[in-house]
Amino acid sequence: MAPLKRTFRSTTRIKLADPGRGLDILCQHYQEHARKAAWSDEAGLIELSFGTANLANRDGSLHIEALASDLASLAYLRVSMAHHMELLDEAEPPALTWEGDGCDVGPLPYFRALRVAAAQTLSPHMRRLTLNGPDIERFATGGLHVRLVIPPAGVADPIWPTMGSKGLPSFPQGPDRPETRTYTIRRIDVATGLIDVDFVVHAGDSVGSDFALRAKPGDPVGMMGPGGGDLAAADWYLMAGDETALPAIARMLEELSPEAQGTVIIEVNDPADELPLKYPEGVQVRWLHRGRGTSLEEAVRAVSLPGDRRFFIWAAAEFDTFKAIRRYCRDELNLTKEQHLVGAFWRRGLKEGEKGN
Repeated sequence: MAPLKRTFRSTTRIKLADPGRGLDILCQHYQEHARKAAWSDEAGLIELSFGTANLANRDGSLHIEALASDLASLAYLRVSMAHHMELLDEAEPPALTWEGDGCDVGPLPYFRALRVAAAQTLSPHMRRLTLNGPDIERFATGGLHVRLVIPPAGVADPIWPTMGSKGLPSFPQGPDRPETRTYTIRRIDVATGLIDVDFVVHAGDSVGSDFALRAKPGDPVGMMGPGGGDLAAADWYLMAGDETALPAIARMLEELSPEAQGTVIIEVNDPADELPLKYPEGVQVRWLHRGRGTSLEEAVRAVSLPGDRRFFIWAAAEFDTFKAIRRYCRDELNLTKEQHLVGAFWRRGLKEGEKGN
């Protein structure tokens, strides 16, 4: 008989002015990308690729029980819960103190310290960094996206985040504090320890773009994750996005079965930003050039969806475009959650993590 697989568990209790509202907001947001999100006024269940969270509204508090099959996934689930708590718009950010498995001070189990192995300019607005490091197998499955931990410029020996005493990552403070930004793994080779990450580069103050432009072989960078972004099983796909979604679209196209069919729409600045892509013969790719003719939303609306096959819509872009495409999918096409995944990869005028109105 095979041994029973252990489940690891952490819990927290959060004092909120209205815990029922907090439960509702959390579950609504997770409904966008969780495998399952179900809730009532008193309880909720959130199932993700890396674990499960049980939520309860009782005793004037929001109680969260996090469950996972390994400590790395459990730690990542705790971070995910903490990140989404920021959506509650409380007067002060809710304080989370986790107890249970994996809450001891020490290394972060889902973090890897890497080095830049190579840098390559792919287009006027896209630069690829090839990263190298040991034990990267965890990034090969479980989602397309990771959080890069980017040290301040000129820091050759960074102080990396560790597991804090409250069961959450603890980052160094002051000038040594690194920044985190979300990116897509474009390609990964576990055997060689190499990971390609493509960066949209542009003028202005941008942690990720600045790092991509200055990075040289040997420079340090950290990686946490992975999570999110996968395609659902279907016979026909509509993929749409701007430059920020191009790495994800390119990777998903390469991983489609040879029989897959569909339409892909990518909006870039101009023809020089178009990149060569590999995709099945049954897929059509259309490039749009920003400000010249059809917009991304208009192009998505113009696509005829097949009525006799399983189809799936995947789209990601700037926040306003995301809202328009999501509204089209939900309110006009009446698609179920299993038929579409639409996300905002950036928001005009805001840095990652900043809140808009």
